[in-house]
Amino acid sequence: MSDRFDPAAELATVEQSLDAMSVLLGDDGPFHARAESISAWSVGQQIEHTLLALESSLGAALAIEASGRGEGTAFDIVEIDERATGLALLVRGKIPRGRAKAFKRVSPGEQPIADDVRAKLDRVREIVANVKDRLANLSSASGRVVHPLLGAFDAVEWLRFSSIHTAHHLEISIEIWETMLME
Repeated sequence: MSDRFDPAAELATVEQSLDAMSVLLGDDGPFHARAESISAWSVGQQIEHTLLALESSLGAALAIEASGRGEGTAFDIVEIDERATGLALLVRGKIPRGRAKAFKRVSPGEQPIADDVRAKLDRVREIVANVKDRLANLSSASGRVVHPLLGAFDAVEWLRFSSIHTAHHLEISIEIWETMLME
């Protein structure tokens, strides 16, 4: 279990980012806006990717907590310590900008539908509420789930990653919107 990060603060940051994303998903928002100089994805794709990633990363944190209660999970809980790259990112608190390829399970559709993305946002808010209810258990849960590129994270580290990753894509979405407004 990690004592480097404050799980309540990380979850609060995720909630604030979700609130901002709901504005971007509003009828007057920039859902379809694109700025190729910033990203190949539209604002809608940024948000859909973020929500899919949150389902996975928050799910990993909950799986670690459930494993600690003796419940089976869809995630492999490990005790390894292959995580130097991931820990550096978590400590830095920011994902470097650049074009990276998302894993298939968290890749957005080519033309996401705003109502579908809003429904995903509602589902993620339910997951966040579940995480909030289990925050004390998450903080003391042992075991890790492996991120395919960054290594094994414990439950609190998954919350930290969720916070950083969500803020990263919110920042990109806002930058795309600002670019659209200036054109």
